[in-house]
Amino acid sequence: MGNSNDYKPPKVALTTAAIPTNASAPLTNEWSSVNPDEQYYVYAHFSEIQELQANETREFNMLLNGKLFFGPVVPPKLAISTILSVSPNTCEGGECNLQLIRTNRSTLPPLLNAYEVYKVIQFPQLETNETDGTCVSRLC
Repeated sequence: MGNSNDYKPPKVALTTAAIPTNASAPLTNEWSSVNPDEQYYVYAHFSEIQELQANETREFNMLLNGKLFFGPVVPPKLAISTILSVSPNTCEGGECNLQLIRTNRSTLPPLLNAYEVYKVIQFPQLETNETDGTCVSRLC
Protein backbone atom coordinates (compact mmCIF):
# COMPACT_ATOMS: atom_id res chain seq x y z
CA MET A 1 0.00 0.00 0.00
CA GLY A 2 1.48 3.33 -1.03
CA ASN A 3 1.48 6.62 0.82
CA SER A 4 0.83 9.85 -1.05
CA ASN A 5 1.99 12.01 1.86
CA ASP A 6 4.52 12.24 4.69
CA TYR A 7 2.19 10.88 7.38
CA LYS A 8 2.73 7.28 8.30
CA PRO A 9 -0.31 5.83 10.04
CA PRO A 10 0.02 2.13 10.94
CA LYS A 11 -0.50 0.00 7.84
CA VAL A 12 -2.81 -2.35 9.75
CA ALA A 13 -5.19 0.57 10.36
CA LEU A 14 -5.37 1.13 6.62
CA THR A 15 -6.28 -2.40 5.62
CA THR A 16 -9.71 -2.08 7.25
CA ALA A 17 -12.21 0.75 7.34
CA ALA A 18 -15.29 1.86 9.24
CA ILE A 19 -18.49 2.54 7.33
CA PRO A 20 -21.91 3.53 8.71
CA THR A 21 -24.29 0.69 9.53
CA ASN A 22 -26.94 2.41 7.42
CA ALA A 23 -25.31 3.01 4.01
CA SER A 24 -27.20 6.28 3.46
CA ALA A 25 -26.42 7.67 6.94
CA PRO A 26 -23.32 9.71 7.85
CA LEU A 27 -20.37 8.11 9.59
CA THR A 28 -20.07 10.01 12.86
CA ASN A 29 -17.26 10.14 15.42
CA GLU A 30 -17.67 12.17 18.60
CA TRP A 31 -15.46 13.10 21.52
CA SER A 32 -15.88 15.36 24.54
CA SER A 33 -13.73 17.87 26.31
CA VAL A 34 -14.01 19.13 29.87
CA ASN A 35 -12.74 22.54 28.78
CA PRO A 36 -14.82 24.02 25.91
CA ASP A 37 -11.91 26.32 24.96
CA GLU A 38 -9.56 23.42 24.19
CA GLN A 39 -8.19 23.38 20.67
CA TYR A 40 -7.63 20.33 18.48
CA TYR A 41 -5.90 19.28 15.29
CA VAL A 42 -7.60 16.49 13.34
CA TYR A 43 -5.86 14.08 10.96
CA ALA A 44 -8.06 11.71 8.94
CA HIS A 45 -6.60 8.87 6.86
CA PHE A 46 -8.37 7.31 3.88
CA SER A 47 -7.68 4.44 1.52
CA GLU A 48 -10.09 2.60 -0.75
CA ILE A 49 -9.76 -1.05 0.28
CA GLN A 50 -12.57 -2.38 -1.88
CA GLU A 51 -12.49 -3.18 -5.58
CA LEU A 52 -15.06 -0.76 -7.02
CA GLN A 53 -17.16 -1.73 -10.01
CA ALA A 54 -17.40 0.63 -12.99
CA ASN A 55 -20.82 1.84 -11.82
CA GLU A 56 -19.72 2.45 -8.20
CA THR A 57 -18.47 5.72 -6.72
CA ARG A 58 -17.35 6.56 -3.20
CA GLU A 59 -17.35 10.28 -2.51
CA PHE A 60 -18.14 12.18 0.68
CA ASN A 61 -17.72 15.47 2.51
CA MET A 62 -16.08 15.89 5.91
CA LEU A 63 -17.84 18.09 8.45
CA LEU A 64 -16.21 19.12 11.72
CA ASN A 65 -18.70 20.40 14.27
CA GLY A 66 -21.33 20.86 11.57
CA LYS A 67 -19.13 22.92 9.22
CA LEU A 68 -17.54 21.77 5.99
CA PHE A 69 -13.98 20.72 6.82
CA PHE A 70 -13.04 19.23 3.45
CA GLY A 71 -14.73 17.75 0.45
CA PRO A 72 -15.47 16.03 -1.58
CA VAL A 73 -13.16 13.19 -0.56
CA VAL A 74 -12.53 10.31 -2.95
CA PRO A 75 -10.28 7.77 -1.19
CA PRO A 76 -7.42 6.60 -3.41
CA LYS A 77 -7.19 2.90 -4.26
CA LEU A 78 -4.41 1.19 -2.28
CA ALA A 79 -2.79 4.48 -1.32
CA ILE A 80 -3.10 6.61 1.79
CA SER A 81 -4.58 10.08 1.69
CA THR A 82 -4.44 12.27 4.80
CA ILE A 83 -6.64 15.30 5.39
CA LEU A 84 -5.60 17.48 8.30
CA SER A 85 -6.33 20.69 10.16
CA VAL A 86 -4.02 23.52 9.18
CA SER A 87 -5.12 25.52 12.20
CA PRO A 88 -6.56 24.36 15.52
CA ASN A 89 -10.31 23.90 15.96
CA THR A 90 -12.49 24.26 19.04
CA CYS A 91 -15.66 22.37 19.82
CA GLU A 92 -18.79 24.20 20.92
CA GLY A 93 -19.64 23.32 24.51
CA GLY A 94 -16.79 20.80 24.56
CA GLU A 95 -18.69 18.42 22.27
CA CYS A 96 -16.74 17.56 19.12
CA ASN A 97 -18.23 15.90 16.07
CA LEU A 98 -16.57 14.62 12.89
CA GLN A 99 -19.02 13.49 10.22
CA LEU A 100 -18.45 11.93 6.83
CA ILE A 101 -21.51 12.51 4.64
CA ARG A 102 -22.04 10.79 1.32
CA THR A 103 -22.48 13.12 -1.66
CA ASN A 104 -25.46 12.83 -3.99
CA ARG A 105 -23.15 11.45 -6.68
CA SER A 106 -21.87 8.61 -4.48
CA THR A 107 -23.27 5.10 -4.74
CA LEU A 108 -21.30 3.85 -1.71
CA PRO A 109 -21.20 5.00 1.91
CA PRO A 110 -18.27 7.00 3.30
CA LEU A 111 -15.36 5.16 4.87
CA LEU A 112 -12.73 6.08 7.42
CA ASN A 113 -9.57 4.02 7.88
CA ALA A 114 -8.09 5.94 10.80
CA TYR A 115 -8.19 9.32 12.47
CA GLU A 116 -6.13 11.11 15.07
CA VAL A 117 -7.05 14.04 17.29
CA TYR A 118 -4.29 16.09 18.93
CA LYS A 119 -5.08 18.49 21.73
CA VAL A 120 -3.16 21.78 21.75
CA ILE A 121 -1.22 22.23 24.99
CA GLN A 122 -0.44 25.82 25.91
CA PHE A 123 2.81 26.34 27.80
CA PRO A 124 2.57 29.29 30.20
CA GLN A 125 6.32 29.95 30.00
CA LEU A 126 8.78 29.84 27.17
CA GLU A 127 10.58 26.54 27.03
CA THR A 128 13.94 28.03 26.06
CA ASN A 129 15.92 30.90 27.44
CA GLU A 130 15.12 34.10 25.52
CA THR A 131 18.84 34.75 25.05
CA ASP A 132 19.45 31.40 23.33
CA GLY A 133 20.67 31.97 19.81
CA THR A 134 21.95 35.50 20.36
CA CYS A 135 25.58 36.28 19.71
CA VAL A 136 28.12 37.19 22.33
CA SER A 137 29.96 40.11 20.74
CA ARG A 138 33.42 38.53 20.98
CA LEU A 139 32.25 35.27 19.33
CA CYS A 140 30.23 36.69 16.40
